[in-house]
Amino acid sequence: VKIDHPIVDCVLRARAYTKGVATVRGYLEASEIDGSTHPNIWTNKAATGRETSDNPNMQNVSKEVRAGVKYNIPARRCFRARPGYVLLLVDYAGIEMRLAVQGTGDLKLAQLCADDYDFHSACATSFYGIKFTEEKDDKIKKALRSRAKTARFAMLYGAGLEQTAATLGLTIEEVRAGYERDKKDFPEFYELMDRCTHDAKKLGYVTTFFGRKLRVPQDRLYAATDFLIQGSAAALFKHAQVKVDHLLERTGIGHLIIPVHDELVMEIKRGVDLREVCPQVRQLMIDQPEITVKLETEFSLATYTWDAKHDFHF
Repeated sequence: VKIDHPIVDCVLRARAYTKGVATVRGYLEASEIDGSTHPNIWTNKAATGRETSDNPNMQNVSKEVRAGVKYNIPARRCFRARPGYVLLLVDYAGIEMRLAVQGTGDLKLAQLCADDYDFHSACATSFYGIKFTEEKDDKIKKALRSRAKTARFAMLYGAGLEQTAATLGLTIEEVRAGYERDKKDFPEFYELMDRCTHDAKKLGYVTTFFGRKLRVPQDRLYAATDFLIQGSAAALFKHAQVKVDHLLERTGIGHLIIPVHDELVMEIKRGVDLREVCPQVRQLMIDQPEITVKLETEFSLATYTWDAKHDFHF
């Protein structure tokens, strides 16, 4: 229920400020005398094999702007490269969708993936129809696509109609109709969900593309596809980290700072020609024999604070 009253806005602002102050104080308390921070990195704490961190948690440092958040604390301003260095960041582009395509084993989808087909816009068309296809405002259209992207993965990972409806901002009846249209266009994704659930129920686990068996709790069988995709992404990312770290160590141009979900944060010496470095990093990250679909990376650069990063093309 939406309540349009000034006091609600004041409460939201106060909560954001209180949480922001506590977060920043936590960063300060965890830092050394020289201002550096050395969080714990747990490489295998999550059930899917994803890396996590604490003291402080660096996986969820809030950005300048976040969708759906009116009062956000730009905590990434708290972090910067050391003098003489820049921050170079690289992540996988659309990795979860690419791995989902590999999971289906469908050659047609794999070719669409190779052609950089926009699966999320297709999903938005299924659920929003002309509201999406005929939208002229780029910001609104981008927001609808983003919601559809979230809903796609929510469905893949076991969300029900009510949760999907809340994500899309639609009624359950509208979601049910969109669900049927999407299932007709891409039945392979729904077959993947059924297969993962069946395997998890029968065997008690799913096997990632790297051969690792991940146990799926019997009361969470709906999350079997999540385990397959997230577990495979975790292994892919760890392999990439090791190879990129070896490159940086061998060349002496910098070093890894921290992994953040699917993104590697590196500290590179100023003066290094990034147009020579980035292609090498990209090749190391996309060259994974266990992954049969096309992989792609995206780079960004921050010459001062983390929040001020911008796309870097080479």
